[in-house]
Amino acid sequence: MPRTDKYLQDAADRVMITDLLARYVWAADYGTAEQWADVFTQDGVFGVGKGKLRVVGRERLIEFLNDLQRTVPHLHHVTTSI
Repeated sequence: MPRTDKYLQDAADRVMITDLLARYVWAADYGTAEQWADVFTQDGVFGVGKGKLRVVGRERLIEFLNDLQRTVPHLHHVTTSI
């Protein structure tokens, strides 16, 4: 496969997505709520299911993860098939 600019950009995008996922799960499991919120934009949205859970904005994301870490103290993500 030729190493075109598109090929190299696609490869860089994949690495950056993998890095983002790693920072997301590390922060949620071992870091602080602020570190976890840092992987989102200021108006980022965390959602689960079809609207069943929707958390919007940095301050609310921090509050949500603090609550989650308090109620599920041994939270641990397992990511596969990246």
